[in-house]
Amino acid sequence: PGSYAVYGVYASSLTDAWAIGDLGLLLRYDGQAWTAPAISAPNTNYTLFNVWGNAPDDVWAVGSSGNIRHFDGQTWSASPSGTTNALYNVWGANPSSVYAVGSLGTFLRYNGNAWSAVTGSGTVTNSDLRSVWGSSDTSVWAVGAFPTAIVSYNGTSLTLNGQSNVVTTGAHYGIHGVNASNIMAVGNVGQCPSGGMT
Repeated sequence: PGSYAVYGVYASSLTDAWAIGDLGLLLRYDGQAWTAPAISAPNTNYTLFNVWGNAPDDVWAVGSSGNIRHFDGQTWSASPSGTTNALYNVWGANPSSVYAVGSLGTFLRYNGNAWSAVTGSGTVTNSDLRSVWGSSDTSVWAVGAFPTAIVSYNGTSLTLNGQSNVVTTGAHYGIHGVNASNIMAVGNVGQCPSGGMT
């Protein structure tokens, strides 16, 4: 319904999917049709950029101005993020370990009760982080915009990873993998160095 931009989708099955987007858009698909769900404290002054779920009754959406929304199987409600920076992506290892990344190097972790900032030694990066994925709670990776940022979380702190094997003047916008040693990142205006890119 409506003519809004849609930025993210998550599906737990063929009869349970969510789409999110402009003006706080939240739509649910039941296998037959898309409908707007109940939202506690609705607010259309923000955009939702991505959505991820651990189960049909544990779904997270993140967006502009630090907005985070959580679906508990009945309704969507606000979850205080502690930041006003835009959040572009969300992923979780389990219900008690969910990660959100965003502008100016924002890297947040949800521990089952509240969101908090994850830090490293000094300022890890000021680049916008656009995507996050992990193989476990101790191997989480995020990639970002120019100057190209690749950061990792080992369960304790963030580290900016060396990129001597990456030749690019652009940005990374997506990351996903099969396991801790087989991960791919994609972006724009880049090229592979001789011998290929890891």
